Amino acid sequence: MREYKPFLIILVFLCTLFGNAQQDSITVLDEVILTDVRLLHFSNGKVDVLKDSLIDRNGSSLTDLLQFNSSIYLKENGLGMISSPSFRGTNASQTAVIWNGININSQLTGQVDFNTIVPRNYGSISVRSGGGSVQFGSGAIGGSVHLNDLFRFDKHSEHELLFSYGSFDTRNFNYRTSIGSKKTTVGFGINYLESENDYKYLGTDQRNQNGAFNNINVNANVGHEIAEGQLLKFYHNTFIGDRDFSGTITAPSNSNYRDYNSRNLLEWSHFNEKRIHRVKLGYLYEKYKYYDNKERADFSFGNTNTFLINYDYKINFKDIVLNGIADYSYIEAKGTSLENGTRKTLATTLLFKHNLGEKITYGANVRKEFMNDYKSPFVYSLNAKYSFNSHHDVYFNVSKNYRVPTFNEVYWILGGGSGGNPDIRPESSLQAEIGQTFKKRSILFNGLLFILILRILFSGGLMIWEFGLPSILKTHQIMVLKFL
Repeated sequence: MREYKPFLIILVFLCTLFGNAQQDSITVLDEVILTDVRLLHFSNGKVDVLKDSLIDRNGSSLTDLLQFNSSIYLKENGLGMISSPSFRGTNASQTAVIWNGININSQLTGQVDFNTIVPRNYGSISVRSGGGSVQFGSGAIGGSVHLNDLFRFDKHSEHELLFSYGSFDTRNFNYRTSIGSKKTTVGFGINYLESENDYKYLGTDQRNQNGAFNNINVNANVGHEIAEGQLLKFYHNTFIGDRDFSGTITAPSNSNYRDYNSRNLLEWSHFNEKRIHRVKLGYLYEKYKYYDNKERADFSFGNTNTFLINYDYKINFKDIVLNGIADYSYIEAKGTSLENGTRKTLATTLLFKHNLGEKITYGANVRKEFMNDYKSPFVYSLNAKYSFNSHHDVYFNVSKNYRVPTFNEVYWILGGGSGGNPDIRPESSLQAEIGQTFKKRSILFNGLLFILILRILFSGGLMIWEFGLPSILKTHQIMVLKFL
């Protein structure tokens, strides 16, 4: 493993230890309850927060929610099948999914199946457009989707029960509850969905014979106030799926895919009116089995174990916000045709924001990772926002972003040989964006004036220049492709 550079880590935190903070106590409490504060303070630009009414109306899957309420294009091979996003022309592995502040993109494929996430079980869902690798790590090139559990520290007891039945013997069950007091709060949600999915092919008498699926999704969270200014929170999510992959009339399928994902996060927060400390301990597990012919016992598989620790220290001066973050993760992976591999990563991040008067806000952020099996680039972002008044803003962002190769890309054994492809070319992007936001009462206009994205891909060295034109609700893009 490459030698770490301790002085860089020390520098990050020394920069956050000076000055007297002045911060409203209500703001402090909101930040502590919302784990993903990087989205709150250091994401100038286009961030869409989806309202509760939208989530309840399209809450059966993240695919349904974003397909009708965002500019993300989702490629879905039918109900319950794998769903992958495309954000501003990028692919699924270049869209990061952030679960309560941590990146949960698969270590094997680099992406998240949006049909495995039930948005109704979350308290807040946001969509952030543009590069965010400094704040959110590998894969946040086209944009990022943020899933957050919210905690209510007041006396309450809420229950919600939902049953539904639809065509092709589709059955759905969802139960959600939240119970709490001033000291402790508990949230729980469970969803079960199954379908024969035996729809008829249009214009024929044939039916889909291999589209049945069932899955169960469980969310749980617990929050407890240990003492004044100290909170302990625990988050959990489990998905278990069993899906027959649909084919076509000319290429019928008899394949089956079974996957299991478990995410666990323990967080301790200490806060006052001057500063906030956070320590997170996480364990993520993913596993899949793929049967090319479900009538046979032969299958291919893959699984990963991820252990992570995160320390987050934020201080708020009168007009300046500084945030130093250190992450360490240990990942091990194994599977069919996958050479056993491990990855150790130490990441250091420094985030800066300055309110220059009442109208101008600007910020600068940097991130550097040290890895044992791959050289990760130094990334940065600069942003600024000018407010004409309380409902009209113009913003500017420029950033360098990256994606670390997955275990499949680095360690997959080729042609029965060994060693995989440790010399795989890196992927990075340079992005610039100018936009404006106009808000008044229930009207929101978010116009994208200009986008420039330069990406260098793994294979072929493809250069993409992407231009965005002003629009309402949807971004129109002109793509010019040039092979290097």
